[in-house]
Amino acid sequence: MRKVQIIPLTIFLTLVILSTIFTSDSLANNIENKKYNVNLEYYNKGYKLEIQGWIYIHIEGEPYDRGYQYGYLVSEEIIDIIYRWCQWGNENRIINIRNEKDTWDLYKKHAKELFLDKIPEEYIKEMKGIACGINNKGIKLFGKKIEFEDILTLQLFQDVFYSCFKYKLKKFHPIRGAISGIKNFLSKIMGKSETEHCMAFIATGDATKNGEIIVAHSTLFNPVIAEKCNIILDVKPIGGYRFIMTTYPGAIWSCEDYYQNEKGIILTETELQQGPWTKDGIPKGVRSRNAIQYSDSIDDVINYLMDGNNGLIPNEWLIGDAKTGEISSLEQALFNTPVKRTFNGFYWSCNYPHNLKVKRELYGVSSFLLDISMKIMSNNVFSGKIKKLIEIVDKFYGKLDIEKAKEILATSPLSNGATDGKITSSSLLIDDMIFFAHFGNPDGSTWVPTKDFKDKYSMVTIFPAMGWVEINPSKIIMQNIQPIDLTRDKEKDIVQGQKDELDDLIYIIAISVLSLFIVLFFILYYKRMKR
Repeated sequence: MRKVQIIPLTIFLTLVILSTIFTSDSLANNIENKKYNVNLEYYNKGYKLEIQGWIYIHIEGEPYDRGYQYGYLVSEEIIDIIYRWCQWGNENRIINIRNEKDTWDLYKKHAKELFLDKIPEEYIKEMKGIACGINNKGIKLFGKKIEFEDILTLQLFQDVFYSCFKYKLKKFHPIRGAISGIKNFLSKIMGKSETEHCMAFIATGDATKNGEIIVAHSTLFNPVIAEKCNIILDVKPIGGYRFIMTTYPGAIWSCEDYYQNEKGIILTETELQQGPWTKDGIPKGVRSRNAIQYSDSIDDVINYLMDGNNGLIPNEWLIGDAKTGEISSLEQALFNTPVKRTFNGFYWSCNYPHNLKVKRELYGVSSFLLDISMKIMSNNVFSGKIKKLIEIVDKFYGKLDIEKAKEILATSPLSNGATDGKITSSSLLIDDMIFFAHFGNPDGSTWVPTKDFKDKYSMVTIFPAMGWVEINPSKIIMQNIQPIDLTRDKEKDIVQGQKDELDDLIYIIAISVLSLFIVLFFILYYKRMKR
């Protein structure tokens, strides 16, 4: 009786052993790489993979080639974000246009007229490559092939919105600027303004646990756009330095303004109140892209950011150099651009100007009212977050590290409305360009659109928190990627895919047959022993 019971037990153990033999390596590799190497796609020297809510894109080479790789790999995502920007533009419209195609065509007209001559040839080639990469996939925009001008508009949608519609009257003119400043001030203190405010900080020296730079940034923007701002773009250009940024699909500079490069330069910011601006200047995106691609020092970064400053979309930039441990703050309006630098200390940026001259420039005659409201109105748009940030900085001063930075980004009200988080340090950045990223609110909450919001933005979805993940480019690089001709035939890909599937099927059949023979062997063996 005992021998008979051994048979099913033996069969079970045999199958377990076989499954262990044939799957243990792949299972271990899957656990090790579960945050990387998911849904890997590649094209020439570029590749794409999903990482815990993020889409990691690596592109390299000449401008057109890396643009082509980019467009090919995220073609569907680029078309999707264009439609989303159209919805956002319609709901935030200053003019009475409801048709998405007409909205896009209007923005395209303004982008070309106002900004095309301000874009360097390198970036124009990159954008042309993106358009061609998308067209190679056969994906259409409003039923037509995508054009270079569409990709140009995608980069500059917010610039056009500010310059042509929302802040048109703030183009340098003292009286109109003052009136606009008062109106914007009143909307903020009454809580009627948009709650789309980012938050960032940078610390070094005696402010941090190990004396190294710690930098963190969280984005806040309308979820119809933000839930697709999940691109981590890793660019290895022919000229300049390799850099990584977070952005939305198809953008060639960071819409979230989080950058880091292989020379240990960190660049991030939060947007300030719009002040006077001029059309005779270079868009912020171009200046920040130049700064991260070509800078080896804080001086370089500041020079690139200042070169051609047009005052449109003013910022407080936070800059760090992991090589030296120095950090800097640049409050950049059109006329006033104060710089602070230190090797010991903490700078924060939360959409509020620190410098009195910058404050006066951005808010005009209403600037003194802003200071009063900050002191007596504890729940206005600015003061709640800023007071909490100052409080938590004092609490963690001298103790700041990566884990404390995560805690800060997850603390209310700093986390209210946040759509992502990014953190790095000198030691992570200097050798391997490592950083930590969190897609969704860093406090772990899931954003669910209301019916009214869904009625306004039909493309919006539930926005879950995906958790922190380490982004390590050295682990992401795939050793088995082989260069592929950019003119490769899609039919060859299909045939190769079918061949791979057939190989997998043969492999599974072979293992199954082998398992069957082993099981039969043990059955016959025990039957013989039973006799």
